[in-house]
Amino acid sequence: MMPWNRLIVFLTILLISFSMSTAFAAEIQELKLEKIYKNELVDKIANLIDSNYVFPALGNKMAAEIKNKLGNGYYSSIKDPTEFAKTLTADLRSVCDDKHLWVEYKLEWLLEEIKISQSSGEEKKKLEEAWIEEARKTNFGFKQIDILEGNIGYLQITDFGNNSYATRIVTAAMNFLANSDAVIIDLRKNGGGYGYTVAFLASYFFDKSAGSVHLEDIYTRPGNDTESLWTLNVPGESLHEKELYILTSDRTFSAAESFAYMMKNLKRAVIIGESTKGGAHPTNDYLLMDDFTLTIPVSRSISPITKTDWEGVGVQPDIKTSQEEALATAHILALETLKKSGKGDLTNYDELIKKLKEDHK
Repeated sequence: MMPWNRLIVFLTILLISFSMSTAFAAEIQELKLEKIYKNELVDKIANLIDSNYVFPALGNKMAAEIKNKLGNGYYSSIKDPTEFAKTLTADLRSVCDDKHLWVEYKLEWLLEEIKISQSSGEEKKKLEEAWIEEARKTNFGFKQIDILEGNIGYLQITDFGNNSYATRIVTAAMNFLANSDAVIIDLRKNGGGYGYTVAFLASYFFDKSAGSVHLEDIYTRPGNDTESLWTLNVPGESLHEKELYILTSDRTFSAAESFAYMMKNLKRAVIIGESTKGGAHPTNDYLLMDDFTLTIPVSRSISPITKTDWEGVGVQPDIKTSQEEALATAHILALETLKKSGKGDLTNYDELIKKLKEDHK
């Protein structure tokens, strides 16, 4: 049996050896990030942005910016992958402040989306089923529906989901709101989603018998093509005769801004609230190496009315108010408009308007 004093010495040596090996492993990991990750990552990002960013000249400038900083040793002290991703994003945006452009490390939902897009067969089916199950828990972004006092329909959307489940929910929501006298759509907490669902929802607010309405064009640099979005022949009830009010905030972004922008410029809705965030460029996602990802704006929206978009400036409200007051403002305006038009139940509008104004002094 080993004496106690020799055992203690042995354990001490073992502990020191373990500590040294752990430190050595950490040092190797840092060197790996330094010599492999940084050079290769910056090169991949620069090439992808230069080849795919929607505006070629800006793509070239962003690529040159991060290459120059790498060559000048600007990134040499960064050891943490998350910090490196954030720094690269900031440097790219210093050239072009595009809010759809970012580098991420271990962004789980994005990694999952990329994994689904790159899979096939049974694996793709299982991944999509798991994604749909998660989306179902938030009702695919359609969070709340109600009939407010005075028969004003209300629908809160926090995300424009991208599948047949979302469009079925849109149809159900429109059928529910069909008997209201006006409709409020709340996008104050909506961070975006998919263009098809936007067009699907917009289609309910135009007269199908009058023909398709040109909503928006999408130009995409890879492929150098332009896709036109028009209203669709949607099922269920039409709401084309309802006054429409859209609520916005400084968090309203991307596809949600698209809906507000097109409906405003087509004179189909009154926008109430705050200027939106200002992101008009659809994206492609790229898996770089390990768990680093790059999101590049490869497309841009073009209004058939304004011939431009809301990138960098946001969608400007017709009635500017705080996001906290936007719903009450829309509710009051809807009732006042109905009263002037002679539609709806005229017996209690004055009382309701007075009550709402008193509650929000």
